[in-house]
Amino acid sequence: MDAGKGWAQDLMLVFDSGTLEGSITEWPAVLHDGTLEIDGEANENIIPIPLDRKGNIQLTLEPNSDDPIVVRGDGVRLNLDGVAKYVEEFPGSTTA
Repeated sequence: MDAGKGWAQDLMLVFDSGTLEGSITEWPAVLHDGTLEIDGEANENIIPIPLDRKGNIQLTLEPNSDDPIVVRGDGVRLNLDGVAKYVEEFPGSTTA
């Protein structure tokens, strides 16, 4: 991965015709991993920005204390909220 800067920003994922499986029963919850699949293409622990896609969508989130949460739909879009905040410098990585 290339060197760069890390930023954080609040967002909302909006699903078209969404269904939900699972729930978080213990708060606060920490998400260990997540995968957003768009027409079978997996994005692990990352969400592409901008995002406004139609197709076969599946978001799988893995909280610290519960079974995975799965959201499915036939479209997804991302709405950013507020201002991005600087988090860190990333020196780059030699692994692919």
